Amino acid sequence: MPLKKYPVEVTAIDKNVINEWFESFNLPVAPEKFNQTWLALKEAYFSVIRRKQSSYGGKILAIDIKIFMEYSKILCSYNFIELLRKNGQEAVFSKNARFFGLAAGTTALEVDCPPAPVLKGLAKLKRKLRSFAYGVRINKKFLYALDAKDLQRDSIPVYNIQPLKESLWYSKKRGFDFMFASQEEWLNGHDRIKLDHARIKELEDSAAETCRCIRDAAQALAIDAPFKIYEYLEKFTFQRLLRTAKEYEAVHLNTLKKGPMHILGSNQCAAFNRMLALANRENGGFSTSFNHGNDAFSCRDLRMEMSFVNEFMTYSKAGAENLRVHHDKIYQPFIANSPEIRSLDLPLYKNIFEKYSAGGPVKKVKKIFVLGHAFDPNDALIWGHPDIGIFHLEMKIVRRLVADGFEVICKGHPDTFEHLPEDFYGPGTKVIYDRFEEVMQECDGMLFYLTISTTFPYGLCTNKPAVLLNTVPSHRIYPGEVLDMLKKRCAIFDVTTNSDNVYEFDGKAVSEYFRNFDGKIDTSLIEKYMF
Repeated sequence: MPLKKYPVEVTAIDKNVINEWFESFNLPVAPEKFNQTWLALKEAYFSVIRRKQSSYGGKILAIDIKIFMEYSKILCSYNFIELLRKNGQEAVFSKNARFFGLAAGTTALEVDCPPAPVLKGLAKLKRKLRSFAYGVRINKKFLYALDAKDLQRDSIPVYNIQPLKESLWYSKKRGFDFMFASQEEWLNGHDRIKLDHARIKELEDSAAETCRCIRDAAQALAIDAPFKIYEYLEKFTFQRLLRTAKEYEAVHLNTLKKGPMHILGSNQCAAFNRMLALANRENGGFSTSFNHGNDAFSCRDLRMEMSFVNEFMTYSKAGAENLRVHHDKIYQPFIANSPEIRSLDLPLYKNIFEKYSAGGPVKKVKKIFVLGHAFDPNDALIWGHPDIGIFHLEMKIVRRLVADGFEVICKGHPDTFEHLPEDFYGPGTKVIYDRFEEVMQECDGMLFYLTISTTFPYGLCTNKPAVLLNTVPSHRIYPGEVLDMLKKRCAIFDVTTNSDNVYEFDGKAVSEYFRNFDGKIDTSLIEKYMF
């Protein structure tokens, strides 16, 4: 008997039978089980860094920390495919779903870790001119680079890796400009770096240990992936470490030439940000990273943001204190580093609050935003649990609210791989992909089902009622008083799963909350933690 076709990511759903898919949807295990698998694989990688942190291999593993995502995406994809196969179902996915292809054997397990491009001649000159023009625009001074005093803090030059609102405010508040830290400038010479035999051997050993540790974690979770997958992952890890080591050595040498600096290191999301922040710190400089766009009241995993810098900036004094007290108790550090955690005192969220407060209270909720996830076939298991289950929940939310008489705007994530047609969700629904900050005035109420989105703190700082369906509690931990305060600002509903392992929520209670909203917003949480 042929296996029943099962789309494992959103773009693989047959648009002609969307209603039939919606009605018959199921998952082989509960979504939280998928998430726990992902967390275990992630922590296995971090445990290797923790053991090797004093070694060269450990340093490079830490800098290229996102290597673990290659493991988690392939192994979680393999696990999903096998769970379906045991249920008599065959995984179906698009050609863009690389990790499902690797796990299923339909995409060749070929390692491809190209080095950073080397710019020469006219291309290099164009990039330098572009970087200068960017610095002029950001600093709002044509001759900013000629005034050395304006570009210094405590007599050392200031470089900004990624000028965003947080680092721009940091500079403005302290009265100095900065130079733009162009990757091409700092990586200059990486193509000429030659690692000695001892370091290459250490990177090989680090790759082997990493693969062995994650394989053990996977087998403990009953994921019995074939040898060829682990063979690929070990080769991939070694090639990535080799590339990153050469880039780090180039950054390190260029840092020595320039001397100690103050590096504004964005949110440390990119490997370049981490290697420059670390190289500068090791050279006697000062490196700062930032909370970029996330709330300041929860405890989320900030180990990547805080492991390479001297200073981490969040939005408020209460938010900084919250992290000092709780973060390392919840998330075991993988590098012995304790940055100073300080407050930006950035008025961003206060300005949003004042703007919407001036408009008066919401008198009646008619139009509701449902804030969507960034559906992408290449990231369909980014936290372990299938985003196909998240999409099914989103459809369920939309259809319930429409049935209860609300006008629903599905505010799709701008990074969604393929914009979804409105008829996916059913009649009475509008789908938009504009930036949330530009369109949030169009709704009377908001419903969130993932707190990891930057739209969540923005939405809480308006005068609009908000609902949170708490789908993945591990995304955000609310310690101490925070959870009680959050419940005063928005209605939080637990999400359960039924016998088909599909998300369920109390739709009647959600609709009644919006229908009975009296216009009053408790602002104690945002005033303490976001202002």
